[in-house]
Amino acid sequence: MKTQLERNIKIFYLLRALTLPYFWLPILYYYLINIKGFSVAQTTVLLGLQELMLIFLEVPTGVVADKISRKFSVALGTAITSLPLALLPFVDSYIGALVIFSTRAIGKALVSGADSSLLYDTLKDLDRVKDYKKIKTQSAALVMAVATICMFIGGWMGQVGLYSWAIILPFPLQLFAAAMVMTMIEPESSMNAKKIQESNYLRHILAAIKIVVKNKKILLLSIAFAVLEGTAVNMKWYYPAIFEMLRFDLWLSGIIMSMLYGVKTLINWLGTRMILEDAMNNTKLWTSLIASAWVVSSIFNLVWVVIPMLIIILLGLELATNSSEEMIHESVNSAIRATTMSFVNLLSSVAATVLLWSWGGTIQHANTQVSIGMQGLIFVIVVGLLLLTRSRAIGEK
Repeated sequence: MKTQLERNIKIFYLLRALTLPYFWLPILYYYLINIKGFSVAQTTVLLGLQELMLIFLEVPTGVVADKISRKFSVALGTAITSLPLALLPFVDSYIGALVIFSTRAIGKALVSGADSSLLYDTLKDLDRVKDYKKIKTQSAALVMAVATICMFIGGWMGQVGLYSWAIILPFPLQLFAAAMVMTMIEPESSMNAKKIQESNYLRHILAAIKIVVKNKKILLLSIAFAVLEGTAVNMKWYYPAIFEMLRFDLWLSGIIMSMLYGVKTLINWLGTRMILEDAMNNTKLWTSLIASAWVVSSIFNLVWVVIPMLIIILLGLELATNSSEEMIHESVNSAIRATTMSFVNLLSSVAATVLLWSWGGTIQHANTQVSIGMQGLIFVIVVGLLLLTRSRAIGEK
């Protein structure tokens, strides 16, 4: 059993490595506007639609993970995440595009919360919970490494007109990851937790939600996590406007984006040495650095300033998010872990939607620098929320 659980961790690394094999990242914004002919407003709606749909999908899919199987939820979600978008080259209507981007949300919702719950329970059975931050951070380096390669190739594919291939290629890679996830085993903690679960689905969901909303510290941590995770999700959509502000062309944007993720891969791999032992202090430190980086970027519209600040933001998002997520995991028992985390991820979907739409609206009515400054203000507020939290133990153990 221990050997099989150790194999779970290896497969988790593989799953994370194939989380973002998205060749289309540097070209999708351009593709939707210049190839499909959608307006900037229509494109912004499409890019934010997935997170909007997740608001309604997160909790129901969390119940699937808790009550049926976490590995099944992760495998199914991984398999279908890229399938709808692979159909985009063959769809020209805006209504069809709306359906495609909405459907993608189902896959992400099935994975969201279930993957971290599966890892946490695996480590719990192995008595290695203290390695959670380390594994999440190192696996994030794999995400960034693969994303770096894919973005570099995708930028070139867009430059030579191979848009359709860039959009379709992620599907077979994620289908392979899904097949590997199905070979994992459910940890004993997860299996035992199912025996004591509330049989009524509605009460099961309400029990998970109450844990978050009735405990001040968990609620504040969840809000902080939501902003951190929502910003991390949106970064790929922030880049086009930032690079346009810096006057980069499409090919240069692809190169710079891949370089950013490449540098983050290296730093993130070494990031475990930058993590403070105390999760709360670690979250406060990196959130403060993120806030500072946004503010500096809004003041100095210079390539040699903005690019290093983006690297700090990317690194900080990963390290602060993992720590805040760990503290939330520590507060709940396994019986409702996935559903609780799905509700927390629902909050992050709300945050991502609001942040992205306010980002686009601010750019349209002001400019990109003002929008960047708004991000800085939001993170200053998050730092304030973290300072309000108390050091006592949170939630149920």
